Amino acid sequence: MMRKYDPLRDYLSRSNEQEITLSFSEVEDILLDTLPSSARNHRAWWGNGGHTQAYAWMEAGYRVSEVDYALELVAFERTDVKPRYMEENHHRVERFIVFDVETPNRYNDRMSAIGVTIVEDEVIKESFFSYVNPETFFDFFNTRLTGIDEDTVADAPTFPELWETLQPIFESGILVAHNAVFDLTVLRKCLQKYNIRWKDKVSYCCTVQMGKSLLPGMKHSLDMVCNYYGISLNHHQADSDSVACAKIFIRYLKSCADARNFIKEYRM
Repeated sequence: MMRKYDPLRDYLSRSNEQEITLSFSEVEDILLDTLPSSARNHRAWWGNGGHTQAYAWMEAGYRVSEVDYALELVAFERTDVKPRYMEENHHRVERFIVFDVETPNRYNDRMSAIGVTIVEDEVIKESFFSYVNPETFFDFFNTRLTGIDEDTVADAPTFPELWETLQPIFESGILVAHNAVFDLTVLRKCLQKYNIRWKDKVSYCCTVQMGKSLLPGMKHSLDMVCNYYGISLNHHQADSDSVACAKIFIRYLKSCADARNFIKEYRM
């Protein structure tokens, strides 16, 4: 019996391109006979890192790298091309910048707080935290989740002001986050909102994806993994989340996981 994403997987498997960009309608045409009718007007199933139901095409050597809902385009990029960090003659990666962001509202295009934890040689070296004035409104849901509101960030630096501190830190190692695509997307949107040019691509590790490979058969939300390892957590507080993520990452490294096997590139 044909699975609902087999036609797209087969389409991608016939290509040797590094990146393929298709319109929503083109993808729907490919999936015409298998796509559930309920999904045709629901874009969550694209699965660009945050959803698990749409990974069948990874069997063809691709993943969804970006979804542009305004232009209705989806970009697939190859996953079976080794980045330079995985080349046998390249030095072992030893410095990782673990970070977590909180956002003020449903659009997830500004930060209200950020926590950064630096890991070197499987040891936490230092941590950094700052509230961020997003210069926009707060949703009640986000405030209830994070405890951050307009008054909390009234005297905090804006993102461009904070970026002067963050940029050299972020450029000093491989970025790491729990469900990394979310945090990287917030970072990318902040850079775009303030017209700040940075790198075209950044290398990163996702502790969710590492955990699914190393600890199959369990849920990989941050609180669940912290409970599994006995790591203290004040969830949805950026400083606590980044330190907890760093401790989880170190656990994975100490279990003989080679971080180079999990390094991917995110297009900024």
